[in-house]
Order: sequence, then C-alpha cells, then structure tokens
Amino acid sequence: MKITAEQSELICSLNDIFKTSDEISTILDIPKSAIIKHLKNLKRKLITTKNFYNVQIKHDYFSCIDSPEKAYLLGVLASDGNISANMIRLRIHPKDIEMIHFMAKEINYLKEPRINKTSYGTLEAGLSIRSTLMKEDLFKLGFSHNKTYSDLFIPLSEELTRFYLLGLFDGDGSVFYTMVTTRTEHRFGETREKYRFSYTGNTITGTKIGDYLKTKGLDLKMYPLKKNPKICSLQVSRN
Repeated sequence: MKITAEQSELICSLNDIFKTSDEISTILDIPKSAIIKHLKNLKRKLITTKNFYNVQIKHDYFSCIDSPEKAYLLGVLASDGNISANMIRLRIHPKDIEMIHFMAKEINYLKEPRINKTSYGTLEAGLSIRSTLMKEDLFKLGFSHNKTYSDLFIPLSEELTRFYLLGLFDGDGSVFYTMVTTRTEHRFGETREKYRFSYTGNTITGTKIGDYLKTKGLDLKMYPLKKNPKICSLQVSRN
C-alpha cells in the first residue's frame, strides 16, 4: 500500500503523541503492516505496549547539566543511584519518596514508582530507567558501574555546584542535634544543644568536598573509618 503525503503527516503526528501502530491503524483505517513499514522508512521509533513508557522519558536529561534541578538529581544519583548495564536505578527509603516523584516528573517517567521489600526485609521506593544514552552521559560525567570508590565530586559551574552537593547530602548526609551536659568546671552541669551535620562517602570524594567547602569558609573535619579508610565521614559540630 502506498502512503500518501497527507496520510504520512497524520501517521507522524499520531506517532509524536505516542500512539501505537495498532492505534494508528484503527484511527486512520490503514493496515498496521503499512504503518510499521512507513515509520521504519522514516527511521521513527515504533510505539508498542512494551516501550510505551520508555520512549517518553527524556533520555538526554543529563546530556547537559544546565539547571539546579539537573545538578541536584545528579547528586542524588551519585549518592543513592546505581548503574547496571543500561539500567539506571534510584532506590531510597519510602519516607523520602518525594525525591522519586521529583525525578520522575523531571525526566517524564510516567510509571507509578514502586515500593518493594528488600532481601533484608525492609521497604524501599524505587525507580528504574533503561537508557543507553543516559548511562553514557552519566559515565562521561564520572559515574561508573561501581561508584563506591570513584571520584564523585563532579566539576560543575559555581552556581550549580551547591545544588549538586545538596543532592549528594540528601543521599549520604545527615543532620541531627543532641542535648549535652557540661562536665568541665566552667559552666558545670549546664545543658545545651549540640548540632552536627555530616557526609559519609568515599575518601576521594570527601577530600574534594572538604577542600571546596574550605574555600567557602567552612572547615569540616574528616574521619576515615577504622575498618575501611577508603570511606570517610566529613562533619562539623557546633554548640
């Protein structure tokens, strides 16, 4: 069957709004085989029930880090994400599921995020994306299949670095305070609040974060873990 110019325009417009070949065939009353052949000739992505959600994802989202949102999510993935083959995954505690919803909205991930039980019996919220382009872009930025000991202080513009660090901190950081009682002679027995924030990650990244924050007038102490000096805690405490 020969597809006319008018039919071609209609097929392409329906393909653009993610209609499957079956749906286009029904709407335009054109054989499905003719539609598939025409779209392949045009080198267009065929929409099927299996790839319906995947083709709508912004696969080039990390091709250019040019917004606070992208920098923040890059930090979140650097801390709580992982890459296996062409699969990018983000898994977090369900209480932080708004982070999953935020990323889903940003990359146009239309599936409802899932909450699963881990092998340890705990619950986790997860989002998985199969994307060769996204994986390649993340690798260009410094990610790897095993990022445990990788340098994750990714060089970004001065304006975007703070958003990247915020993403890292939301994944691997903590803030807390405790009540302490003074035991020294001076102000003995006085009770006050003591605040601390810290980042725990590999020592390479921790060192670079510490050096960067020193340029901002913030001096954090770094404590390598005794059992594994390749991992450190970068922290600051104040009364």
